[in-house]
Amino acid sequence: MGTKYINAMSAFEKKEYGIAIDELKEETRKYPEHAQAFFLLGKIYEDVEFKDGKYYSKMVSNYEKYIELKPEGKRIDYVKLRAAQYYIRDGLAQQKVDLLEKAEEYLKSIDQSSSDVKMALGAIYLREENYDQAIAEFEKSINLPASGFGIMGKCLIWPDRLVN
Repeated sequence: MGTKYINAMSAFEKKEYGIAIDELKEETRKYPEHAQAFFLLGKIYEDVEFKDGKYYSKMVSNYEKYIELKPEGKRIDYVKLRAAQYYIRDGLAQQKVDLLEKAEEYLKSIDQSSSDVKMALGAIYLREENYDQAIAEFEKSINLPASGFGIMGKCLIWPDRLVN
């Protein structure tokens, strides 16, 4: 971990996201194996509303790098869920089966005790017209705690209201 990451963390805490992004980009250039820097970049792109919207494609590319570097990392379920939700949104909107397959792969590989996971799997099965499986996943989600399906989950409902 370099000083750029420390500077980025400080900027992030102060909500100086432009500075944090610049510092993290430098950090990842200098230390391309620094998974936590990629996670924080992804988190900024996920959470921050920029002038022209959110940058989910940048979010997912940074989360993908985290997944590659830390396949057993403590945040792996979180980043796989968020990446899967993004892939579902784009897979449904663009009729891209490969994105839906990747989303399903990620969702099946993480903790199944979240309603968010079950809702996302249900959306995939619904698209595949596998109605029995979709209903089963949706029903399982009812009694499970939500882990923040939030804005990414809303992509399934209102994909035209979000900026890529």
